[in-house]
Amino acid sequence: MASQSTECFSAIATTINVDAIIIDDGAQCLACRLYSKGRPTETIFGHELQGQDVCFVEHHFAWFTAGKLSKTLFMLDVDSVSYQFRHPDAEYALDLLGQSPTPATKTLSRQSLEDTFRTYLGYVKDRKMKSDLARFCHSEMTHNGEKLTVDEHRLLIEERISAIPDLDLHIHTLIADPESQRVAIRIEYNDCTILKEIAGLVPNSRRVNFAEHAIYLFDDARIRRIWSIVDWETARRQMAAAAL
Repeated sequence: MASQSTECFSAIATTINVDAIIIDDGAQCLACRLYSKGRPTETIFGHELQGQDVCFVEHHFAWFTAGKLSKTLFMLDVDSVSYQFRHPDAEYALDLLGQSPTPATKTLSRQSLEDTFRTYLGYVKDRKMKSDLARFCHSEMTHNGEKLTVDEHRLLIEERISAIPDLDLHIHTLIADPESQRVAIRIEYNDCTILKEIAGLVPNSRRVNFAEHAIYLFDDARIRRIWSIVDWETARRQMAAAAL
């Protein structure tokens, strides 16, 4: 269900940069955030060329067996690429995870990070955000470079659930790094029905499957920053196929 970044990187000559890496030695798995910038030479995701440089961001998960790469899952932030094409004159500021300082306050162990995040996600699944979200999030947060209050963060979650009432959250992979206080996660949303327009998805009774790759930074045992890519593009393609 990962978006096909090959569509972009076959069209530009660019250098891929590593923003951050999170490693789980026990699972022989790592998560990484990559970014690059280049000028496309071919049409990308239906957008005509406008002669400007475009920034591409990807989140990857990679598994190793006997010291060799055995499996990867990746996701390109297609919506940010589309935004840059729609607003060629706007300045696009890349929110780099690697530039975020390691929290110096109370830190959590690997197991505590995992347990805290799973509990947080459980409250989201049980629709308990209004009363309990502040237990897990700072009153002021940053989501994909945008500063939010915890209530604004809650409203974003509630907006998604309102548009997709049967939205369920399945944790596919979770990696916690106590040194950097980061959690990387792949969440899969399976067999969902869109009832209100969201992210360009227009309801048409088609059930869809898509995923999200996100990295969370904990500070003083609560979520301070989020870098998230939702694979809305895969859902849009499924909806479009149903309309044919």
